[in-house]
Amino acid sequence: MDKNILGRRRFLRSMATGVIGTVSGIAATETVAAADPVGELLVSAEGNNSWFYRISTTDAANRQEDPRKWAKADDNDEISGPGVRGNISPGYEDNYWFPESPRHFTVTPDGGDSSLTISRETVGASMIKVSASGKKYNYTLKLSNEIQKGNGAESNDTVGTDTAYGTVSAGWSDNYVAGGYIKYVAIHLDSSATGLQVDFKPL
Repeated sequence: MDKNILGRRRFLRSMATGVIGTVSGIAATETVAAADPVGELLVSAEGNNSWFYRISTTDAANRQEDPRKWAKADDNDEISGPGVRGNISPGYEDNYWFPESPRHFTVTPDGGDSSLTISRETVGASMIKVSASGKKYNYTLKLSNEIQKGNGAESNDTVGTDTAYGTVSAGWSDNYVAGGYIKYVAIHLDSSATGLQVDFKPL
């Protein structure tokens, strides 16, 4: 990583802390760097399915830097505006440098007849929406702060302090209110115990 970029992020983290409010009982202590730290994005897969993925940060109009491919990303993986897209096979890993935490995920298993989308709407305390098309999916979300069920989450969706576990059927969506950034996502088809994992590691 560029030392100037890392130094600037650390300066912002130390200088810009402030409380931005409370959403559904979650206090949102926010900084530019703490809410969206620079980090490594690691994508991996287990089981029998290969996966196509798109993962992005903010929208193209507001981004200041693009992600970068790191050593484990291959020729089938590419930078696409404020995000990345690629293919991952079981037993392999792709990694990238991200200028901020990931906010939007769309994944499709081999065959392309279904997909799961996870979207965090705003920085800090915000709504996270999980929706599926084509098939039923199971998922795990881990946040850097608290997470609570929103109006769209069902009885088979559960939350711990910073983690949500859920199932979403085709054509439906689950909603959560969460503080902080998304640290980890695990996704698999309802008939499989393994699938795709995305791990965001702040640097």
